[in-house]
Formats: sequence, structure tokens, C-alpha cells
Amino acid sequence: MSAVDPNRYAQPPEAKMLREQVAFDQDELMRNEACVRQAATTLHDAEQALLAAEGAAASARAYLEDIKAQGQGIRQRLLRAHGLLHPVRRLPDEILGEVMLTLLHIEATRRRFVLSPMIQASQRVPFTLSAVCKRWRSVALRTPRLWASVAIDLVVTTELVASERTSAWLGFLKTHGAYSKGAEIDLQLNLVLHWTAVPVDIWSVLHDLARFARSATLCMPRERGPTSDPPLSVVSSYWFGNLLELHISALDNQDAGILRDFPARGRHLRLRSLKVDAFWPSWDVFPDLPMCTSASFRPISALATLDDLALLAIKLPVVEDLDLGLIHANFHATSESGLSTVEFANIVKFCFTLDKDGTLFTVRLPKLQDVSVWLEAEEGTAQESALIHHLKHSFNVPTLRRLCILPHSFGMNADVARALAGMAGLEELCLNLPQDGAVSPSFLAELSNSTTSGDWLCPQLRLLEVESYMTDVAHRPAAESAFLELLSARRASSRDTSHNQSSNTTTALLEARLRWYDDMGHQVKDAASAELEAQVHSILQ
Repeated sequence: MSAVDPNRYAQPPEAKMLREQVAFDQDELMRNEACVRQAATTLHDAEQALLAAEGAAASARAYLEDIKAQGQGIRQRLLRAHGLLHPVRRLPDEILGEVMLTLLHIEATRRRFVLSPMIQASQRVPFTLSAVCKRWRSVALRTPRLWASVAIDLVVTTELVASERTSAWLGFLKTHGAYSKGAEIDLQLNLVLHWTAVPVDIWSVLHDLARFARSATLCMPRERGPTSDPPLSVVSSYWFGNLLELHISALDNQDAGILRDFPARGRHLRLRSLKVDAFWPSWDVFPDLPMCTSASFRPISALATLDDLALLAIKLPVVEDLDLGLIHANFHATSESGLSTVEFANIVKFCFTLDKDGTLFTVRLPKLQDVSVWLEAEEGTAQESALIHHLKHSFNVPTLRRLCILPHSFGMNADVARALAGMAGLEELCLNLPQDGAVSPSFLAELSNSTTSGDWLCPQLRLLEVESYMTDVAHRPAAESAFLELLSARRASSRDTSHNQSSNTTTALLEARLRWYDDMGHQVKDAASAELEAQVHSILQ
């Protein structure tokens, strides 16, 4: 507003207008003051409400913390009460010890061939159980088998030495050694190339553990260089005087003769089981193992001959369970010594892998009852059925009771089923297929009907198990329908036995399973699977 001129007085027209404006502004001012008083009252009321709300919130917050504390106290009382009333507290010490061993076994089943945190975790099991309470500690310390699983990674050991933590590591190992007295030690050893980096104290503890070892897994390092120490030059087989099971595995799939140092020392071992992975030992130094009943060699070198396998049969005279990886191996060539057959006189269970480039060697297995074969063949009906025929003519079929086929790249069709003819004593047939299309309804149909001569394929079959990955849901209904028809037909045939003893019938199927798996390897468990299982159960009743 401009300043009022003191020397000027408003003239009548202007004065009239100013008087009207004054009257209006006075009324407007009264209304404004009323609004101010009302707003002040509203603000006061809001502030009072806010103070009350803050007080209520603080009270509620304090109440919440109080009831939380009460709940925590209740939970602690419940936990204490449940702990005191838990049936495990009434278990005798011997049974409690077995419970602890079960937990150790669960952890041990997660082990890998190469030492991993999972293995280290299984070693911590006894320490964890010992910390629960005084009684558990007492039971754990009196359960030697709980401390008998020992894994030593010498690569990590050298790092511990560099960080001056040798004492802690030695204490850890000595604790296992002290409390595992009398138990059968399960020793896992990850070897290194340069032994000079391993302290003498570590070798002393390792020697003590090896003396009581019943089972040992030796993970070999990659092929040594010209200046490296031999991987097993300081590991004497005399250390393992009580060893019964030996598993030797090559790290990084190095297969260039890294077992050359050990077999010559193995002559002092009394092994019952031998497993060799990722390389093949020198035949000329392979030790005699006259007490070994179980052996596995994967894969066998492509350069191995029939003479080599004959030598293996001599070195393992009483082996009953043999697993061979015959990748790229061909034993049909005439041996230098003129051998045409190899006999493993005591083998009951035989597992082998065969690829498209390999052929089954001529072998006699007079006591064979269980065969598991992984057939990695190219697609083509003639080759698929030929492999089954070759298997059938190579082995002693009349004694065969169980056959497990794991085809990697082909399916099971009618011709493959007909190739099973002659296996009259077969009681268990298991198929693990790579895709749902491999479960051919024609294969199942062949098992559902008798031949033209009235005979049934595998008439003594009591267990049929089919597992397959589901790659196309369109194949599923036909396969499941054929599977149910197979069960119904064989079940009906078995019932005919009571009416006509002279007829060619089958024995009753006692178990049958058709399982699907997704791309992640998880079993498909949907409504259709549940319905199929119910129908199978109804037929087999």
C-alpha cells in the first residue's frame, strides 16, 4: 500500500468509496479472526490427539516387548520340558550311540570322491554331538565308530602349515585317533605331489590312522612333473595292514599311469573290495588279490587286450561282483597268446558299460545271476537287438536272475524285447531310459503276449521296473496303457495255472513300477502318476 499523504484529505466521492471499503474490510477481518481461532482450536486438538497417540504407541510398544519376552520365556520352558520329556533321554546309552551313528551315516552319504566341505562337515558331527550335554558327550566319547570317519586333505594341510595352524590341525586329527580306538577307520586321503611340504607330525598321525583303517579312499593328484615326487612314494602298503576296502580315484580325470607306484606295494594288502576310477593300472605290476570279492575298474583303457582281462581273472580269482567300463574297448581281436575266452569262475554280479565302438568280449560266467549293462549304442533296431543277442550269447543265460539295462541313446522296441527270448530264469528286469519315447509300447506289448510256440518271454519275471525321463508328454498315455495291459495279461496268465497245470503260463508279477522323471531328475508325482500307481496296485492284488 502506498503511504498516506498527510496534506491531502479525501474528497466526497472518494470518501464515500473509502467508507464502504472500511465497512467491508471490518467485516472481513472479523471473519478472518474467527477462522484463526477455529484453526488454532483444531491444531490444539490435533496436537493433543497426537500426544495421546504417541503415548498409546509407546504403551503398546512396551506391551509388545513385554509379551514377546513372556513368549520367549514360554518357548524356553517348553523347549526345556520337551527336552526333559523327549524319548531320546530314556534311551540306553548303546541305542543313543546308534542314533548318533545314524546322523553320521546321513552326512557320509553326501560325500564325493574329491574331498569337499560336505566331508569336512561329516567329520564335525562327533564334535557337534559332544557339545549337546554332559551325557551326550560321555556317550559320544564312548562310541569309537563315531570318530572313525577321517578325511585328510594334504593340499589344505600345506596351507595350514603356511598359516601356522599345524597344532590345531594335529589336535583335530589326534582327537579322532584317540576316540576311534578299536573302530574300523574310514580314511579319505587327498594326496599331493610335493611331500616335503607335509610336516613329519602329520605323517605320524596319518600312519597311526592307517594302521586301523578298514576302508580307504585315495584321491590321486594330476600327473606329476619331472621334478615332482612320486604320488605314493612315501605311502607304504605296510601302513594299511588291516585294510579291506580300497578306492583310488584320479583328480581331474587324469588317466596317464598315476597308479604306477601303488600296485607293486599292494601285494601286502588283504583287500575284499577294490575300486579304481579314471585310470587303468599297469598290468605287469598289478598285485595278486586272492581275497578280493568286489572290484570296479572304470574306464578300461582302449588298449587293453583279452590277455589283460585273462590276467585280471588270475589276479582276482574269487571276485564275485565285477564292474568294468568298456568304453572304446574291443576284445574281439585275437590275443597274442591265442585266447578266445576268459572265465571268471565266481562272478555272480556283473556290471559293465559298452559304447558303439566296443563289443562284448567272449567270457564265461558260470555262476552269473545279476547283470547291469549301460549300452551306449547308435539308434537302429538291428544294432540294438544285436547287442542284447550278443549279451545273451556271451553270458550264462540259464543262471541269470536279474537284468538291468540302461540304454543311453536308443529305445526298447519289439525287436529288443524278442531278443530277450531264452532268458527263462529271469526274475527281475529293470530299464532306465533316457527319454519317454524310448519306452516303446511295442516293447511292452511283446512282454504281454506269448510267442507263436505258446511260450512267454521271461516267464519267471516277478519284478518289472521302468524308469524314464519325460521329454514329451504325448508319449506318456500310450506307454502307460501298454504297461497296464502287460500287467493284466501276465496276471491273467498266472491265474490260468490253477486251472490248467499243463499250459504255458507265467509266474505272477509281484512288483511293477513305471516312473517318470523331469529334466532335473526329480520324479514326476502328479494326479496321473497317482492314478497309475493305484491301477497297478489293483492289478497286482
